[in-house]
Amino acid sequence: LERLTALKAGQPAVAGARGKGLLVGLELTVPAKAVVGACMARGLLALTAGDAVLRFAPPLIASEKDVDQALEILEAALAEVRA
Repeated sequence: LERLTALKAGQPAVAGARGKGLLVGLELTVPAKAVVGACMARGLLALTAGDAVLRFAPPLIASEKDVDQALEILEAALAEVRA
């Protein structure tokens, strides 16, 4: 959750983050469906939770390397949608 919250500083499309454990949501200022599509095109599965919330539910066996890769993909997707 901390790393998603930190995205707010560098990504204007991010309004905030919320959640508990591995089930987290990223509040967006852009349509969540557009970000889901950009993530999927890069190999990251994400879901929506309303029009402006991106939801993640990673497997319990996700490693730190997996999370790093997911965040890299997310940042690229956010940059694409915002452009």
